[in-house]
Amino acid sequence: MPKPTQDALKTFRTLRRVSQALRLDTRKAGLELGLGKAQLQALSVIHQQPDIGTGDLAKAMEVQPSTASNLVKPLIAKGLVEVEHSKLDRRNVQLRSTAQAKAILKQAPRAWSGPVLEALQTMDPSSLASLQQSLDQLLLTLSPRQSNTR
Repeated sequence: MPKPTQDALKTFRTLRRVSQALRLDTRKAGLELGLGKAQLQALSVIHQQPDIGTGDLAKAMEVQPSTASNLVKPLIAKGLVEVEHSKLDRRNVQLRSTAQAKAILKQAPRAWSGPVLEALQTMDPSSLASLQQSLDQLLLTLSPRQSNTR
């Protein structure tokens, strides 16, 4: 690999700082509530989409179905998610958040809030569109299959 340019290094460092800001915001909320950040995200999706199945949860979170299933198990054990099995095929389930989950989610920051989103909202529309176009191109370069998941 050729030596990175100064511009590429500067952009890489900036992306790393943005990534850290996103992680810290979610991690802080999760720790305060006794959940991991992925569990908090899964719980939020389940709450927003009552009766969602594990496969659809996986799609919404952009993870593998087995990962979604593993995230849900502790939520069920903690009494945050209820499961109803399909009468036709017991492997198919419908997930719902409980009253306890609703109370936890009221304390948690919304999935699409926090300092990063607030900063993006202060950008002028043309700069934001340019940033989106550049990030789309970066994703396309990284992995053509992943670029179509948004």
